[in-house]
Amino acid sequence: LKQVCSANQLKALQRLLSYLGEFTKPIFESHALLHAVEKGNERCVDAIFASIKTEKDRNTLIEQESNGQNAIMAAIASKSSKCIDLVFKNHSNIANVLNDAFSYCIKKDNIDSAKLILEKSDDRRAILNYKGPGNYTILMYALATNKKEVVQFVISLLQENAVGDGDDADNDQEANIDEKAEESDDSDIREVHPMYLMTDDGRNNIFHILFNTKCTKEILDLLSAALPKDTIVELLTARNINEKFSMNNAVKKCDVEVLEWIFERFDDPSERYKMVARRNKFHRSVLMEEVSSKEVKTFIAKQLKDSLDEIDMNNLELIMIKDTFQ
Repeated sequence: LKQVCSANQLKALQRLLSYLGEFTKPIFESHALLHAVEKGNERCVDAIFASIKTEKDRNTLIEQESNGQNAIMAAIASKSSKCIDLVFKNHSNIANVLNDAFSYCIKKDNIDSAKLILEKSDDRRAILNYKGPGNYTILMYALATNKKEVVQFVISLLQENAVGDGDDADNDQEANIDEKAEESDDSDIREVHPMYLMTDDGRNNIFHILFNTKCTKEILDLLSAALPKDTIVELLTARNINEKFSMNNAVKKCDVEVLEWIFERFDDPSERYKMVARRNKFHRSVLMEEVSSKEVKTFIAKQLKDSLDEIDMNNLELIMIKDTFQ
């Protein structure tokens, strides 16, 4: 069954299914549906569904996982619209399994299938607010891809609270984000969707996750357009469960232009200085991280010097000097 489904041998599959009759156990054990869907073999997919007589068994077959993937996820990954339609049509309560499927689309950079899932769902808001393992939000999954188009798509959904008018509305929202990214004004008063402020089980916020990738300035510009400056500063100065700022990740993974963007959020030189030099309860600071390049090391050193030059040393805590040079 696995072989004929993978090879799209429809006639051989039909003979095997006819031979099995109501004995469907081999279909489940071989993950035949999953293999047919992975290869985009829609006629084999249709034949397998036709051989399963009960609604319960069809649901189980679709939800059955192999290596962390079920038929819905496989259909999305194959980008076969016919296979996706067949899988959706043959599940009696598809809404219950769309949450995982949507987050899978985001992780796989498959925006077209993500839009299709939203079209099929009766509760777009529930899909958007779904949290995966580790309390990961849809926005976190998007940022972890480090793909501008994916992040832009999710931000557009947050702006409309997951209630839109189809592709035209999505396109209009995404165009609006681009304009705001180019013309962002820190004086703007922007409503902040709660998802921007959420953390995972390790208390990592969106910047901890983004800076754990080699993120681009384009994505930072999208976040600048979506968030007020004070909210960005609040997130940048938040520590995770290991007492680390998001900048701890940035100096290890990102280029200088990302670090420049971070420091530009802080008007007060003492705040810039504290971001780099202040130690956490484990007596570790950003200065102790292994940086990604010599350029990053030079940049951090210059920021430290420039901040010290601007700070009134009489107002600087003695412990900060000790933390820096000890």
